[in-house]
Amino acid sequence: MSSDYNKTWRIGLGIFAGVVVACVLVRACDNAMRQERMDQTAAAVRHVAELQQQEQAEALRQQQLRQAREQAAQATQEAASQQRAAQVRATIQAAQDAQADAEARREAAWQRAYKRPPECDNPPTDKALVECSNKTLHARERFDATYKP
Repeated sequence: MSSDYNKTWRIGLGIFAGVVVACVLVRACDNAMRQERMDQTAAAVRHVAELQQQEQAEALRQQQLRQAREQAAQATQEAASQQRAAQVRATIQAAQDAQADAEARREAAWQRAYKRPPECDNPPTDKALVECSNKTLHARERFDATYKP
């Protein structure tokens, strides 16, 4: 009787240990999937932020190019000579150069103004990377809002 009792307890403990191990494995898989989703979300956020920044820069560039083209078209229509047409082309080039210089000055000012926190030089986790990216984005937004050439 005692031998059957011990066998029953051993079987019960074995089943219990198996259930515990299964729960631990399920939890580990759940954590891994959750981390993967967080990593994908962080990558998507970074990608969207990059795309938005590119779209804004492109919209500004297109607006400035449209303005420069409109000015060139008006000046060309008014101009009767080749000299006037050459002056218009020079004006457009100067505007593009001034735009490039202004963008370079703005970027240089940003580089001088923003100092990345030391903890963001080599973030240990994706969460820290996202936080550092967010800090940088917010700092850039504040800089852009207050920047005066």
